[in-house]
Amino acid sequence: MELFDLPLSRKKFTWHLSNGKAMSKIYRFLVNDGWLTKWGNLVQLGLPRTFSDHCPILLNTDTSDWGPTPFRTNNCWLSDHRFSQFVVDEWKKLEFSGRGSFVFKEKLKHLKVILKCWNKEQFGMLDRQIEDKVVAINLVDAKGSTRSLTENDVMARQSDNAELWRLSRQKDNLLWKKSRQR
Repeated sequence: MELFDLPLSRKKFTWHLSNGKAMSKIYRFLVNDGWLTKWGNLVQLGLPRTFSDHCPILLNTDTSDWGPTPFRTNNCWLSDHRFSQFVVDEWKKLEFSGRGSFVFKEKLKHLKVILKCWNKEQFGMLDRQIEDKVVAINLVDAKGSTRSLTENDVMARQSDNAELWRLSRQKDNLLWKKSRQR
């Protein structure tokens, strides 16, 4: 039939026995010469498997490497009251010598790395932080159903509620930003 088995990248096998003793490439795209002529450089991408013992594969036509993705700020960073002071403090810590343009470029390059780490620490666990706030609010509500709440309980619930709304706005902002990028 003159079909070609395309190369599989990222993975060697598409199926794994649960105990790991057997593996096989059972899924593949087979194409003819007409497809290769029309679509150019086709490749199969082995995607990560989750619960299944099978790996999904994707037929990809564009194997161009456009380099690293550009650095972008997230608007939710500005809503965090600690962000401005964090940037000022980190900027002051960075020390380079040389011409002004070189120093400025190097500071920006290092600040980008620092901000990526900060973003991961502060916003990488938003779902978990939201869950924690919901649990804390529900605990105070459960206390209130069995006895009257103290002043500290009421203040803790108000604080947790305000924090929950802030985290929710940050999550919405991140999701909106990600959807606009694609």
